[in-house]
Amino acid sequence: MHEELIDKFITYYQKLRPLIKQYECHAFSDKNKRMYFNDLFNSQYLSNFCVDVGEFDYGIVLAAMYKEMINWQNYFINAVIN
Repeated sequence: MHEELIDKFITYYQKLRPLIKQYECHAFSDKNKRMYFNDLFNSQYLSNFCVDVGEFDYGIVLAAMYKEMINWQNYFINAVIN
């Protein structure tokens, strides 16, 4: 059951990941605008699935994704309220 949940998480992560360009001052692309992807796999350490705002390889993309999802949610809620 846990592997199934992780597989679903990874599937949605891969769909949303290209929408995330940076986290605060950390850009997720090189000078040629090639995006760096922090790919997730079932075989990785748990630290790769944990939010971390400091190191690229350990969840900074997740932190950026969650922050962006909160922004999308707030934008939607504000549009509905107003």
